[in-house]
Amino acid sequence: LKGRCAGYLPDSRDYNWLLLKMTSWITSIMGSQPDHQEPSGAETVEKLCNRVTSSTLLADRRDALRALKSLSKKYKLEVGTHAVDIIVNVLQTDRKDAEISGYGLETLANVMNTETNTPEDLGVQFIEKFIKKQSNIELLLSALEEFDFQVRRPAVKLLTSLLIVRSTELQEMILVIPLGVSRLMDLLSDSREVIRNDGLLLLLQLTTSNSQIQKIIAFENGFDSLMDIIQAEGYSEGGIVVQDCLAVMKNLLRSNNSNQSFFREASLIPRLVQFFKFDAGSQSSWGNQKVINVSHMLKVVRILVSPGNTQQNIAACQKNIEHCGLLTQLCSFMFAGGVPTEILIETINTVAEVIRGYHTNQQFFDTVQIPSTPPRSAILALLMSMVSEKQPIALRFAALYCFQSYLYKNDSGQEKVINTLLPSSAESSLSVGQVLCAGLFGQDTLANWCTAVGLAESLNANLKPQLLRVQLSMQGKGEQVTFLQQCINILVESANLKTQTRIGLLILLCTWLSNCSIAVIQFLNHAANIPFLSGQVEQNTDKEGDKLVRGLCAMLLGICMAYHDGSTANYTKDTLRQLIIHRIGKDKFDECLNYIGASENFIKAAKSPHISADSVESTFFDHSFTQLYKQVIEIIAHSLDDNYTAPVEANAAASIEPNTSIEDHESIVTSYKELIRDQDTELLEVKKKYQELEKSYTETNSLLLQQSSEIQILREQVKVLNPKDNGETGNEDKQSSLSLTETAELQQTIQDLHKLHASQRQEIVQRDTQIEKLEANVSGDNHQEEVESDLNRQFQKLQKSYDELKRTQELQKAEQEDLFVLLAEQDQKLTKCKTLLQENNIDISESESGDEESDDDL
Repeated sequence: LKGRCAGYLPDSRDYNWLLLKMTSWITSIMGSQPDHQEPSGAETVEKLCNRVTSSTLLADRRDALRALKSLSKKYKLEVGTHAVDIIVNVLQTDRKDAEISGYGLETLANVMNTETNTPEDLGVQFIEKFIKKQSNIELLLSALEEFDFQVRRPAVKLLTSLLIVRSTELQEMILVIPLGVSRLMDLLSDSREVIRNDGLLLLLQLTTSNSQIQKIIAFENGFDSLMDIIQAEGYSEGGIVVQDCLAVMKNLLRSNNSNQSFFREASLIPRLVQFFKFDAGSQSSWGNQKVINVSHMLKVVRILVSPGNTQQNIAACQKNIEHCGLLTQLCSFMFAGGVPTEILIETINTVAEVIRGYHTNQQFFDTVQIPSTPPRSAILALLMSMVSEKQPIALRFAALYCFQSYLYKNDSGQEKVINTLLPSSAESSLSVGQVLCAGLFGQDTLANWCTAVGLAESLNANLKPQLLRVQLSMQGKGEQVTFLQQCINILVESANLKTQTRIGLLILLCTWLSNCSIAVIQFLNHAANIPFLSGQVEQNTDKEGDKLVRGLCAMLLGICMAYHDGSTANYTKDTLRQLIIHRIGKDKFDECLNYIGASENFIKAAKSPHISADSVESTFFDHSFTQLYKQVIEIIAHSLDDNYTAPVEANAAASIEPNTSIEDHESIVTSYKELIRDQDTELLEVKKKYQELEKSYTETNSLLLQQSSEIQILREQVKVLNPKDNGETGNEDKQSSLSLTETAELQQTIQDLHKLHASQRQEIVQRDTQIEKLEANVSGDNHQEEVESDLNRQFQKLQKSYDELKRTQELQKAEQEDLFVLLAEQDQKLTKCKTLLQENNIDISESESGDEESDDDL
């Protein structure tokens, strides 16, 4: 024990004494053998196994196990084949004897050790056989309850070996064993550093790729225990134990939103500040282990604000990091002298993700000044490092990532950067715009690409027209050209331009011209631009870089067509479309565009905003461009389609799934807004026609009533003129000729009025029919408008239902975890009660025992 704990190394005399004692033990157990009949290793192991199984005295079994332990390294195959099951049986029957348990566990650990060089991988084979029985794992976990050093440490080492070889199977077994994870967590509170450190290595293997175990450890106050160990070891000044604690912490936090929220809500982020409180500028204070420790802690901070986390967790962690002063500490690290390059790179990447998309942190970073003469802003210092050829590649990429993160969703920051490029009063000090221009138009290929990508990040819809105002003075020529034309000139006229520079300029132009018709028109006003792009697309090449350049030229040509507003006569939208379809060929054009999205570099850039420095020469795209490509590619395809129309189906919105992207939702809503706007115009025209017809109908109806009253009056006059009896003929004879004449005229007038009345009634019927049709159309349009509003309401309900389901699922997961913890505590209480009853010689009925077993199974 002294040798294990204090690093005691025995000399040769101790080894000789140990050998003599071991020989005497084996001789006393097996009996003396003739000199010419030395037993083989298999025979010796077999006799020792028989001695273990047949001995009735505990001391004999202990001596036999001690002998097997001494032979387990040399005769690994023999001991593993014959003794494993026997040792397991001894551990079950003699578990109260710490010494015999320790010998058995050490023997198993030696047999299943995978670090020794054995051609047959015997350790792996014995492990696979051992873990087939879950009772064996339960036996090892129960051994951890023994406080004796001789038992606990070999049990921890054996479990670690099992996890290294078969982590997934063992994790599942530990999950179903009551209090399995809790027993392993108790190792962190062991006062003996050797067992605590071995427990850290065990947890490091246990927490790999299992979210359930990660959550249980977090709820078992795993973070607090790890932070307490880090504090006791001296934070960054600690040794490899701090590194192991941080490695376990990374496993618990990585891709686990629940643990990230728990870490933040437990107020553990402020405890990280103490880790960085030391003199970073002193080179003598940076040892190798300290560099590793600080690097691991920076990775822990990055995991909390990683772009792959939920937006809610990212924003909350960013707020806490700024509030507790950790962001201030990290910024001081960035510009402190004497910081190792590895730490500086990791610090810049960490600050980039802490400020990315969070306006408060971006504003704070904008105010950071580096201690120099004259003082310079942190952004300017980053850009100077980015364009400098003397800096390491990884550092330049980290500076670009930090610059992009500062500009991400930061309208005010983007405007400040563009304003440094615009014409203004002469400044004596170096500006951001000057550094960007020097990097973009310089001779360094990587600086060209980084500057182009950084400028593309600073362009939004409002600033793209502003950048057209930038004028550049050409040295030696005494003339000025626009910033846009200079980018085009370099791209067109430089025949020996490297691929990375060409791709960077094309990315900048594609970002600039997309959704900016003014920039498209200025681009088309130069007659040589379109022939250059079409010539690049028509080229046949086998090099990957040239294929990507050809695809980007096709994309830029498609953007010019898609966002053309028809205000220039050099190249109309239809001319560009005919050029693509008939000269280049639609199939070849699509092939060039699709090659970009299928390239390995594009796929890698689409996964994460962080730019890795694995292969500098093959770094062509960044994350922002991949998002632009996915949006523009559909617009270009629609512009080339003859039959493309805006979606008008009534059930289109109902088919939207809850996980559809926000960009798709916005495009669908925009199309429906245009459709509703067109229908409103048609509806106003129909209503106007309806009002005119209604007015005509009213006038015609009043005229008809007037004519009907006149006809009635004429009828009464005819009745008056007709004779009432035959005796009244005296006066008729006098007026016979007049009456006949007037009667004939009146009858003719009545007939004419009847004809007019019939024709007018027929016209009224026709107009009533037409009015009914128009009213039906109006009601149909109103109904369609109602359908559109109903679809929008249905879409909002679907989105709301999806959010509610997601929240409900998270609540159910939290409740399930709480119930699991309560069930584990209840199982522990039941186990203690059973032990207490057995110690007091109180029998337990079979039904109670069966219930307990069923609970354990549960």
